[in-house]
Amino acid sequence: CYSNGLITGVLGLLGSVIGVATGCHNFRKIHANNWTMLRWRKEHLEDLIRQSEQPVDGRVNPAVSVWINKAREYARDELKIEELEKTASKMCCLGNIDVGLDIDRKLRELDILIEEGQRISNEFVTRGYIQQETNFIGRAVEDVKGAIWQVVSQGGIGTICIHGIADVGKTVVVAAINNQAVKAPELFDFVIWVDVSNGADLQRLQEDIARRISINFPLDSNNSTRAHKLRTALIGKNKFLLILDSMWQGYSPSQIEIPELTGGRKLIVTSRLRSVLDSMRGK
Repeated sequence: CYSNGLITGVLGLLGSVIGVATGCHNFRKIHANNWTMLRWRKEHLEDLIRQSEQPVDGRVNPAVSVWINKAREYARDELKIEELEKTASKMCCLGNIDVGLDIDRKLRELDILIEEGQRISNEFVTRGYIQQETNFIGRAVEDVKGAIWQVVSQGGIGTICIHGIADVGKTVVVAAINNQAVKAPELFDFVIWVDVSNGADLQRLQEDIARRISINFPLDSNNSTRAHKLRTALIGKNKFLLILDSMWQGYSPSQIEIPELTGGRKLIVTSRLRSVLDSMRGK
């Protein structure tokens, strides 16, 4: 009888330990996802600060300047992600709950701050952002740039794919195209530049495009919600040029939720991988 009671007690204790271990495992999965979301939101905020700093009609509006200072201060004081990660790594599962709650708070605060910045910036909207340019070396590169611009500035072809090995000048050429398009309001209402050299998966790519057009996905949004919101926003841009530079994974425009490339909508994609470009062309 005593041994049966002891065995029952031990089994109960093992059950509790297993339950705690399972709970910790699930918590770590949620925790890891929140770390990822926090890094993305921080990048979104930093992008929005950089974009807001660019003058519209030769000046930065005072209201935008106030928001920029507020955002910089928050990023400096509250977004010390490396320090948070070091603290979390030294804690047990239960101790990490406090860190998790802190991350949740920061995510909510970031959403509010980003939404405020987007609202203020949209009142003084700019059509696109100038990319850093490098002087062209050689007639051949100038000819390539001229040929691409001719396709971009005329109707007919919606997707322009640029393939080449590393350091051949793909980014240099499309940066010049971007800047020329920004200065051509008669051709495009919006010019959207996205650097995809980080090898983004589909969700991250959609996030990157969305933040370039001041769209913020809610924390609890699913794939369907994000897709609908991004597609609707791009359709609303009417005539746009979307540049995806340094693609590493292949998706079709429909997978990304890029609307049909007609009526003044253009897409430029650069990649070292021909298979990626084939995917973008629907092959």
